[in-house]
Amino acid sequence: MVSYEEYFACCSRGMGSILSKISAAIPGVEEIFRLIKQGCLSVRENTSSIRDKTGNLLATNIDLGLYHFTVGAYLMPKRVFG
Repeated sequence: MVSYEEYFACCSRGMGSILSKISAAIPGVEEIFRLIKQGCLSVRENTSSIRDKTGNLLATNIDLGLYHFTVGAYLMPKRVFG
């Protein structure tokens, strides 16, 4: 019986071979693969950037709300967060 690891290793080797044959047979395929790879990297970078900015924005809003609360402007946090 073939284990899953052996099966996936066989499939991945086969896919690599197929992709290399396609890229050799069709001119310009390397450019398509390069663009796809760049797109994936760009999505990953933008996602992490959005995640960082969202976390910072939440922390800033909480700090601002606590500042208004401690200063005594009780209605300001209610307007901002309510």
